[in-house]
Amino acid sequence: QAALAAALNGVAPRGVNNGAVLVVDPVSGAIRAMIGSPNFNDANIQGEVNNVFTWNPAGEAIFPVIYAGALEGVPNAQTGAYEYMTPATTLWNVPTVFSSQPPFAASNPNGVYTGPTAIRYALGNSYSVTAARAYAFLGDQNFVNVSNRMGINYLPEAVFGPQAALGSNSVRLYDLVEAYATLANNGVRVPFSAIMRITDSAGQDVPVPGAGAGSQQVQPQIAFLLNSILADDAARAQTYGLNSARNIPAYAGNLAARAGASSGAADLWTLGYTSSQVVGVWMGSTNNGATTANPQMASMPVWNAIMQAALAGTSPRFVQPPGIVQAQVCSLTGALYDQAVSQNCGSVRTEFFSQNMPPLSADQGFVRTITIDTWSGQQANQYCQDNTTTSRFLSVPDSSAQQWLQTAAGIAWLQQNGLSGMNVGQQPSACGINTQNPILSISAPASGQAVQGVVTVTGTVQAANLQQYTIELAPQAQPTSFVVISGPSTQPMQNGVLGSFDSTRIGNGGYIVRLAVYNSSGGYAYRTAQIVVNNPVPTATPQVFPTQPPFFPTQPPFFPTQPPFFPTTLPFDQPTPTISFGS
Repeated sequence: QAALAAALNGVAPRGVNNGAVLVVDPVSGAIRAMIGSPNFNDANIQGEVNNVFTWNPAGEAIFPVIYAGALEGVPNAQTGAYEYMTPATTLWNVPTVFSSQPPFAASNPNGVYTGPTAIRYALGNSYSVTAARAYAFLGDQNFVNVSNRMGINYLPEAVFGPQAALGSNSVRLYDLVEAYATLANNGVRVPFSAIMRITDSAGQDVPVPGAGAGSQQVQPQIAFLLNSILADDAARAQTYGLNSARNIPAYAGNLAARAGASSGAADLWTLGYTSSQVVGVWMGSTNNGATTANPQMASMPVWNAIMQAALAGTSPRFVQPPGIVQAQVCSLTGALYDQAVSQNCGSVRTEFFSQNMPPLSADQGFVRTITIDTWSGQQANQYCQDNTTTSRFLSVPDSSAQQWLQTAAGIAWLQQNGLSGMNVGQQPSACGINTQNPILSISAPASGQAVQGVVTVTGTVQAANLQQYTIELAPQAQPTSFVVISGPSTQPMQNGVLGSFDSTRIGNGGYIVRLAVYNSSGGYAYRTAQIVVNNPVPTATPQVFPTQPPFFPTQPPFFPTQPPFFPTTLPFDQPTPTISFGS
C-alpha cells in the first residue's frame, strides 16, 4: 500500500492517479496481498473499485504468453508438420506489414530495428515487431488457447489478429498474474485462493471451496526457457540497460520480470516472479486516459519494492527440469554451430533448448551456401548434376525483410556482418523429375590431345530454350580468361562441327577449349577440353626486322591477367563478346 501510494504521488502530474497490486505464491496459489486501489475512500478515483479485476489493454505484458505458444509449437496448416521456435530462433526485427484484413503495419515504438534477432533478445527488449511475427506464426486460435490454459480470458468483443500481439485486447491483472504464476511454477497452473485453510472447533480441516490441485498447462521445459529469458538482465540491456529496476542483484538469474504499456501509456504494467513469489502491478488513470508516464517511472519501482519485501530472507531458485540441454549456436542465424559448416556465423553463444526441440541444423540458417544448377537456376540434386556452381545466399522469403535490406540501415547491417553482395530472397526450388537438362559434349579435340594448324571442334548441342553457343579459349595458366574464337551459333547440333580456329595464330602451349551454351532464361552450361598446341617452329631467316609481328605480343599480353576478359561472377546475362583472331 505504501509503495503504491508513494509512486502515485510522484507521477500524479503525468496523469497517473490509480493502481493495483497482486502478490501470490505460485506453488500453493495463496493470495498474499491484494490492493485494488491506493485509497478505498477516495471517490475522485472511484477508490472502491478493485482494479485487480478491471479490464485494461495488456500492452507488452502479453508477450510472454505469445512466446510460450511459439516455443511450444504448432502444426503447419499446409503440411501438417510440427513446427516450433526456440530461444535462438531469429525473427526479422524490421518494419513489417502483415497481410491481414485490413493489412496491419507493425513498428517498434522506440524506432529501433535490429534485423534478424534471436527470441531471447527480442523478448528481453520488448520488440513489438518480433512479437507480432511470433503471433503470426502461432495464429489466432492457438494464441487464445495458450492464453486460456495459462489463466487469461478475453472479453467477448476482443479482436484478434496481428494487432492483438501488441496487447490491444483488455485483460485483468488477476489473470495476467495467474499466467505469470504458471511459468513460475514450472508450467503448473494452480487456482488462486484467498483462504488457504479452514479448521472446525476441533481443529479438523474443512475443505476449502474452490481450492484444487494444480494442472500442467505449459510444458516444464518451455516454462524454464521463458524463465531463463525473462531473468536474463544482459539480454534486455540493449533497450533497458543493465541493472534496471527489473533486476534485484541478490536474485540475479532467478528473478524474471516483464513490463509493458498500452497505447498512449494509459496502462502501465510490471509483472515478475521467482519460484516462490509473483508480483503484478497495474497503474493508470481512473478514466483510462493517456498519460505521459512509463513503467520505468511508475509501476516498475512499485514492483521492485514489493518484490524485495516479499523475498526478504529467502533464496528462491529456478530449477532446471529434465529434458533441457545446451548447445552452441550462431548468434547471427540461430542455427547450430558447426565449425566445418557454419559460415557468416557472427559470434558463437551457448543457448538452452528443450531436448526434443533442437535448433536449426548448421546448414539451415538463413545464410547458406547452396549448389545451383546453372542451366535451370534451381537447387542442384540428383535430377540436375552436370552443370553446377556454388552460391552464397541469404534465404529471406519475407518481403518486409527484403525491403529493409535495401534501406541504408539494412545495407549497413549487411556490411557489418560481411554479407554485402549476396543474393537475397526466396531460396530457389530444387530440380525435379521433369527438369530438362541440356545434352552437351565436345567430341573433338579430345582432352589432352596435341593439335596443329586449323582445329575443328565437333560435338553436340541439344537444349530446350537454346539461345546461342560459342567456342572459347583460355591459356591453362589463366583458366578464367576465356575469349570467343568461334560463334555465336544458334542452331542445335548433333555430333557435328561446332566451330574452328587457327592454332598457328597463338603460341604453343596448353589451352582450355570451352563450349559455352546459353538459354533465353539466363541459364548457362559449359563443357571443356584441354589441348596442347604444338605447331612446328618455323626455320629462322636472317632478317633484321620481322615481316609480321607475333600474334601474341609480349606487351601487353594477349590474355590480360587484370581484369579478366570475362568476369568471374556467374551467370552471364549477356552473350560472350567475340574477339576475331587475325594478323
